[in-house]
Order: sequence, then C-alpha cells, then structure tokens
Amino acid sequence: MRRPSIRWSWFVLGLVVLVVGLWLPGPVVVEAEVPKPVRVVNFPALQEVEGEVHVGQPIPHTRLLVKDSQVGPGRFENPNSYEDLGVIDVSGFSTVTLSLAGEIQGRLTHGGVIGALLVPEVPAIRDALRVHGVHQFTVQEQTVVSPSESGLFHSAQATAQLGFPRYRVFLFNETSRTATATLYLYLGQ
Repeated sequence: MRRPSIRWSWFVLGLVVLVVGLWLPGPVVVEAEVPKPVRVVNFPALQEVEGEVHVGQPIPHTRLLVKDSQVGPGRFENPNSYEDLGVIDVSGFSTVTLSLAGEIQGRLTHGGVIGALLVPEVPAIRDALRVHGVHQFTVQEQTVVSPSESGLFHSAQATAQLGFPRYRVFLFNETSRTATATLYLYLGQ
C-alpha cells in the first residue's frame, strides 16, 4: 500500500479547515466599550514658556523685608492696640528669621515687652484674633525692654517655619512709652 504524499496531506487539511470555516456561524463581532471623554489639563497660561530661557542672575533663595513704625503703649491681650504693618507675601519661602530693634521715646520708669506678631492672612484666623483674642498659627518675636539711658532695645533672633503664603504683620508694645521699632524678616527656604 502506498503512503499518501505530503501534498495530499496538506490538501486534506486545507479542505477540512475550509469546511469547518463554512460550517461555523458568521464572523464574530466584538463590541468595544464606548469611548469615555478625556479631560486634558495643561499648565496655566502663567507658566507657558516659548523659545529660549535665560536667567541673567542667580535665583534668590532668601529675601530680607524691613518693617518699621511707631508703636504706642497697649496690652498684648488687646489685639486692637496692635500696630498693623500690612501684609507680606512669603510664597516660595519656608522659614523666617525675625529680629526686632528700636528705641523708646522718652524715659521708661519700669520695663515691659515689645514684640512682633505674624498672623496668617486668612479671614477666619484674623477674626479669631480681632474678635476673641485667640492667636492661631502665629509667628511671634518679643523682647523685654528695661529702663536704660539710651532707650535702645533689640531681641534675640528667632527662626520659625512658615505654614501660610501670606501673613499680616503686627507690632505690640506693653511698655508705658511709645517706641520706634524696626522688624527685620529674613525669609529662607
């Protein structure tokens, strides 16, 4: 008996595949999910950069702010007696070193405290201070002022973490005399 040739085997295999293919139901349709909407968020227009960028000088990692004012006598417990020096923007900085110095106007008969207070510029926090006298998340520096011939005073330097992008700066004076005070705020990263 003769063995079938390889060509014949391929022919039979092809014929079987053709018959089975014709016998099966029509083409299988695969249904895909409906495409979901995609939302693309680009950087704000403020950060668009086109062309070459050159930085002409080093980018500062520190900044020194100086605030000065006359501060009348008052009580620390009474926030309405604080001298408001306005708002500072500390965005991009994580620390502040406070230094306070100044001069008493006239002669002190007894000592007292002169200080600076940074209050986060958030309406609820500011209202807690003004209405209830509660100091929330404040940064503070103060010095005890004693009677002296010169009337000069200064604080030790104090460094604190910053937790808000903007602060309102206040000075307070618990002595019996008006003082001229300068607050140095050294911002760092």
